[in-house]
Amino acid sequence: MYNIAKIGARMIRDRLHLEDSAIENVPDGMVAEWLDGLDSLSAAMLGDDSYKQDDE
Repeated sequence: MYNIAKIGARMIRDRLHLEDSAIENVPDGMVAEWLDGLDSLSAAMLGDDSYKQDDE
């Protein structure tokens, strides 16, 4: 869990963003959930609210 937090913190610090192509073909599971969380973080940093559509 510590490494996941470090990656999220680095995304914020360095203003990194995930490309959609990076997570398109990841099978369901823990890694997919982790990437989805990072994608939501990236979208929030950009001010994009399209991630909210996933919750509907």
